[in-house]
Amino acid sequence: MSMSAMPGQMAAMVSHSIPSICVISGPDYDAIIIGAGQAGLATGYYLQRQGKRFLILEGAATLGSSWRSRYDSLILFTPAHYSSLPGLPFPLSPNTCPTKDQVADYFTRYVDFHQLPVKLNHRVTRLSKTASQLASPLASPFEIQVSDGAGNAFLYRARNVIVATGSSQNPYVPHYDTGPDESVFQVHSSRYTRASALPDGNVLVVGAGNSGALLSVELATTPSRRTYLSTNGPLVFKPLRVLGKSIFWWGTKTGLFNLPTRSRLGRRLRAGGEGVYSDDLKRLVRAGKVRVVAEIERFSGREVFFRDGTAETFSSIVWATGYRSDYRWMDLAGALDSNGGPIHEAGVSPVGGAYFVGLSWQRTATSALILGAVRDARFIAGKMREREVAHPREPVSTDLP
Repeated sequence: MSMSAMPGQMAAMVSHSIPSICVISGPDYDAIIIGAGQAGLATGYYLQRQGKRFLILEGAATLGSSWRSRYDSLILFTPAHYSSLPGLPFPLSPNTCPTKDQVADYFTRYVDFHQLPVKLNHRVTRLSKTASQLASPLASPFEIQVSDGAGNAFLYRARNVIVATGSSQNPYVPHYDTGPDESVFQVHSSRYTRASALPDGNVLVVGAGNSGALLSVELATTPSRRTYLSTNGPLVFKPLRVLGKSIFWWGTKTGLFNLPTRSRLGRRLRAGGEGVYSDDLKRLVRAGKVRVVAEIERFSGREVFFRDGTAETFSSIVWATGYRSDYRWMDLAGALDSNGGPIHEAGVSPVGGAYFVGLSWQRTATSALILGAVRDARFIAGKMREREVAHPREPVSTDLP
């Protein structure tokens, strides 16, 4: 099970390389949505209800491919009732937690049911406006350059662009002055499939977020290895159910999951950390089946030295160390900060007509989850409509491809 940022957005990862081939220009659109994960699909639903002419560009060959590529045993923490996109309930009983493949199947069914205009194999290579266009944002549209992976490039134009690639883009592994011996099997959690794919012997899981916690549980159930979990602080366990109700029921009913990120209580909630939602890990740690160790200090051959002075030899390392965003393909002055991250206020970019959906803590604690992304998508669609009402334009051509 996972409560980390939704990987459905990872399949929409874009490239910062620009194909050196002829660009085919298409018609203008009211909006282009980049990414067909939960954030992009929910935004498409609300734009469709507004009668907008739009496209959803997805870099992967199939919908939900990032979900299908995750480890075999992945199950969501969020029950089906809180994993539904607008306009089509998740086809499971409300309290059942979906598997990764059920999520991917649901996304495919959702697009078919609502007839959303998704373009697969359309990987964005550049999003731009010229300096003069940026100075007068209503004068000209955004330009979105796309490669289909088969030697073809397309240039789409749109008055608005919604970046729905989320936060789970590039797998991240921290850098160390020395690395482990080449004989040590290493895999990032995004590439991990099953425990049997790892060699026998001690395994170190690095990162005690929910992915690391759940992979530790899976690995600890195999008798051929001993599992260690490296963390930068004490594990804080949180329950998935309280008084017989899902924490998502409580968080929704009490408004806790709707607290604005920048509110006083929202800041306190964020500072408290995500926590670990795994009773199984708590039990295994107490039983000594998973040994919790400190952060890594250095490597020497197959031996890992930790900051608490301990050391151990390992046959394999699973890096559950999260992801880093990559927005180098966004060639928009004022859209990114000095670290290359998006500048936004609740998903609204300072570049007029540009928006984000699906970012962690974009508006609330659940923004990277399906239920939060749905609320944020509705909010961003509303902001786009407000801007168009304030700055009316002539209708674009209806000659669609």
